[in-house]
Order: sequence, then C-alpha cells, then structure tokens
Amino acid sequence: ARNVMRDPSGRVVLMDFGSGVDRLPGEEMPVVGTPLYLAPEILYRQPASVASEIYSLGVVLFFLVTGSYPVEGTSVVEIHESHRMGRAKPLRDLRPDLHGRFIATVERALAANPSERFEDVAALEQELTKYVAEATPAGRLDRLRTWLSEYLRPSVREPARTSDPAMASLPESSA
Repeated sequence: ARNVMRDPSGRVVLMDFGSGVDRLPGEEMPVVGTPLYLAPEILYRQPASVASEIYSLGVVLFFLVTGSYPVEGTSVVEIHESHRMGRAKPLRDLRPDLHGRFIATVERALAANPSERFEDVAALEQELTKYVAEATPAGRLDRLRTWLSEYLRPSVREPARTSDPAMASLPESSA
C-alpha cells in the first residue's frame, strides 16, 4: 500500500497507475502493473476490467489490516505461481478479530474468479458502507476516522523502499 498516500490536507491519493512493467518467462508481452496488486486474470493475459480493479482495491484493504499481501512472491513468476496454485491467504485466518461483513467484503473483492467479485465499484462501496453502519455505533464515526487517520499517518511519512516486492518492477526514480 505504498502507492496510496495522504497529502497534507488528508486527501488520499493513488500514486501508481500500473506503471510497473515485467515479463513472464517466454512471453513477449509485458505484464503491466504493480505485481502484488495484479488480479490473477491479468497474469493469465486477460484484459483488465472493473473486476481486476476491484481485486487491486481488495489488496489495498487486505494490506491495510494485515500489513501483508494476500498472495506473495519475490517476482512476477512467483506471484503468478502462487495464484495458479491457489495460495492466497484468507483474511479470516489472519484477522479473525475483524467484523465478519468486512472480512466477507474483502474476500469477495479478492475472489480468484472475476465473476465472483463485486459487479462494480458502487456495489463494493455499498458493502463497505453497510459494514461501517453495522460495526460503528451511532456517534462513533469520528473515532473510526481518527483511527484511520492515525493508522495511515506513519505510512505517509515512511520513505518508499525499492526492495519492496510490490515496487520491484518500477524504475528506481519512481519509488
């Protein structure tokens, strides 16, 4: 989630629009994107879609609550293999303390099959809104905003590390 930053006003900004480029062995066409955020179908050479963007957002949500990625590897080849072998880490196993609706929402966004993900971003937003309504008693939204603000603040100040596998395919000057 190093490509999601907050500016001084508190606005959240996406810093990387799929600028990483890498190749799978024996392939002429490059894989474009930050590898750990790519949906499995992108690695299988299917075109990007709303479903693949929802997957990437699911990775951001997963990382925010676990500090890790649902599928890991140190190269595009390893990440591709992890997807192929179904080695995704279930959020419910890593953070069983989280609200059930939030876990279900993130896991649906990260479904290996694109047709099992949310049909559009509005549907994902609606589920997250339901989660906030269920998990946050009236009058506690400010507390949630403060927690999110404090949770995100350290990552904004931390310098990007080019050794981060998610950034591995970006040129040194972009990190």
